[in-house]
Amino acid sequence: METKYVVDNIIEDIVVLENLETRDIVNINKYYFNFDIKVGDVIVYKDGTYYNDYIERENRFELIKTKFDRVRRK
Repeated sequence: METKYVVDNIIEDIVVLENLETRDIVNINKYYFNFDIKVGDVIVYKDGTYYNDYIERENRFELIKTKFDRVRRK
């Protein structure tokens, strides 16, 4: 089973993640990520390992951009 999070904030060595399904907030030490991480990244946790889902990040970015453009046109 996998869980998807979005990086909400990074405070020193703590990465603040929001669960995309439940909206729960989880704080994880940067130590657990073996890749560069930034706010807005989509992180997948599966089989005890965190992965950066670059494709999902781009999909979410495009969705948000589309919604913003629709609101701006009104």
